[in-house]
Amino acid sequence: MSKRTIWKFPIVALDDIVGVQMPRDAQVLTVQFQRGILTLWAIADPAKPHEDRLFRIIGTGGSAEDIRGECYIGTAQDPELGLVWHVFEHEQPEAKP
Repeated sequence: MSKRTIWKFPIVALDDIVGVQMPRDAQVLTVQFQRGILTLWAIADPAKPHEDRLFRIIGTGGSAEDIRGECYIGTAQDPELGLVWHVFEHEQPEAKP
């Protein structure tokens, strides 16, 4: 029997949209900087298969015109550079038949 535990997922590349491999149905808790790296924390069941989840990262002043239906995760301030990033879970594109 597996137990849900809290995992961390470093986001190394601060691209517009990033993919993160995590166990299916992981519940994202927060996003913060840890040792200079933007990091997501989530409650996850390690026994579940992993899946790609997409997250959108927008800097303060960046365009949010096309944010539609994305789930806001949180805002994180980079203590070293003074930049502020806003993170949303990006909707997966519909699979084409």
